[in-house]
Amino acid sequence: MMKLKRIPYFLLLFITVLVGLAWFHYSRTDFVNMKANRYGYLKDKNVRDVNIGVVWPFKDLPTYTQGIELALSEIEKEKGFSYRFKLHFKDEKLGETDIWDFANNKKIVAAIGFLNSGSVKACAPILGEAEVLVLECGTNPFLLERNFQLTAGNSYSDFYHADNIKGIVKSLGMKKIAVIYKDTEYCNGMFTLFSFQIGKEKDFYYTSINEYNEKSYVEPIYDRIVDTEFDGIVFFGYSEDASSLLKHLRKIGYRKPFIGNEALDTDDFTKSFGSSFDLSNVYCSSYDTTFDSTPELKAFAERYRQKFNSAPDQWSLCGYSAIMLLKKAIDNQGSLLPPLLYRSIIYSGHTILGLKYEYAANGLLKLNLTSSKKWMPGKGFIPFLTGKDSGDYEDSTWQFERRF
Repeated sequence: MMKLKRIPYFLLLFITVLVGLAWFHYSRTDFVNMKANRYGYLKDKNVRDVNIGVVWPFKDLPTYTQGIELALSEIEKEKGFSYRFKLHFKDEKLGETDIWDFANNKKIVAAIGFLNSGSVKACAPILGEAEVLVLECGTNPFLLERNFQLTAGNSYSDFYHADNIKGIVKSLGMKKIAVIYKDTEYCNGMFTLFSFQIGKEKDFYYTSINEYNEKSYVEPIYDRIVDTEFDGIVFFGYSEDASSLLKHLRKIGYRKPFIGNEALDTDDFTKSFGSSFDLSNVYCSSYDTTFDSTPELKAFAERYRQKFNSAPDQWSLCGYSAIMLLKKAIDNQGSLLPPLLYRSIIYSGHTILGLKYEYAANGLLKLNLTSSKKWMPGKGFIPFLTGKDSGDYEDSTWQFERRF
């Protein structure tokens, strides 16, 4: 009987490497696609077939959805893409649509919009079936049940305002900045993004206001800001907090730059002062909202005008960016978020609890967020992280932030 020849060592090694590479490719592509098929993301490698539900209980709904329509019209021009867009809204006067049947009893793959205590319960069927949830700033994640199978992406609205405020700070030549933020889910995203963008460039100090320390803690902190050589104040918060702070600052003779988020661009803010109040050297992120400030915004505004024969506004940009973020989530399943966006979602009040799968439903965060702690000033919104990527988060990312 003829003996089998010994297989050369290098050939065995080559075969082993080849099998390993094939397995790796399969695990990163076909397995991910199979998992995605189960949730309705992909029918095949070239088609994205997505049901999108929108929850938006506010008067800005028309312009918000126009931004969505513009994004969808651009996406549908790409070969092989198919998106089904269904609208749901809740309004106390108009009532609400039938949430479960509005998508013909098919699983909602994505829900985008704004959820608050009034709309969470009514929209539970959407939330319970959605695999991807893109939330606007203002959504309180603690209102959501832990057994919802969804995650959250941060729309670009927070990026937008944080970037505008950064531009104002630079244009005024501010070097040493005092930042005050209202410790709520509405403000934490903007504050976090601003922190990461400005912290490595400026001498940056901050403090927070919350319901526990507001009455006894606020005015001494404000006085300390005035007594310290800061070039100005950046404020993230609600209009009533901004007006209260500004009145106090004017009362004690403070006239340096005061910069705030879009809450300053409201009737509630301006009317609270009266016509004789000095609003000089007061800046708002919305005041810098010009759609020709960057090539990207200029191109967006032109496409918007061509489609709707009107000028865009902030909410139309939010709707547009929410869809584009959703598209990115679908296109990049299994990949990791860019570090800045990754950190801003984890550290802001936009992270949803209770994922049941080993990777986040939007395919961007390869984490299993099983539970979470509440936002902690100076630490951020820190979930318990499990898996190989949990080490990506270290407190060292916050070393440039110092309390005053």
